[in-house]
Amino acid sequence: MPPSSPKLIFLIGLRGSGKTTLGRMLAEHLGASFDDLDDLVRAHFGVDTIREIWETAGERAFREQEAVCIKDTIAAHTTAGQESIPRVIALGGGSPTAPGANNTLVEAQNAAVCDVIYLDAPPATLAARINACDPDRPSLTGTDPVREVTAVHTQRHSMYAQLARHSVDASGTLDAVLARIISALES
Repeated sequence: MPPSSPKLIFLIGLRGSGKTTLGRMLAEHLGASFDDLDDLVRAHFGVDTIREIWETAGERAFREQEAVCIKDTIAAHTTAGQESIPRVIALGGGSPTAPGANNTLVEAQNAAVCDVIYLDAPPATLAARINACDPDRPSLTGTDPVREVTAVHTQRHSMYAQLARHSVDASGTLDAVLARIISALES
């Protein structure tokens, strides 16, 4: 990892952008630990799926817990200091919309505590990936998750791009995208 880079890296993007898969690959490359925010939130609620949280507690409770987990992650890293092990965290697609999460991430980036990387892929690529392997995700708009990708991309793209220090093209092979992420971190 470049000496000037924060040891805390958040990956953001829409579902299907590869945050979890690429997060694991990046963590391995950097000798870092990896966490998926969805796993942290599920553990808090004591359930197996995100859909269970949405059905029992609702989206608002889910989003509030995402914001808490982001704050806790940053606080733990800050408390541990620069000698802490590098850490890569894959955020959920809507995590930056959680109450206060966007501001928390901006403040942490401005304080050089973390880097936020936006994995950007065209809606058609995202839809194909979701169709192939994401049956557990609840719909965000009340429609089929594959059909909602274009609308959600339109709503969130500029927010993600403004929030992230680096935007990386997440289309193509995993190895190619990982190389782009590494290059962005080194720049």
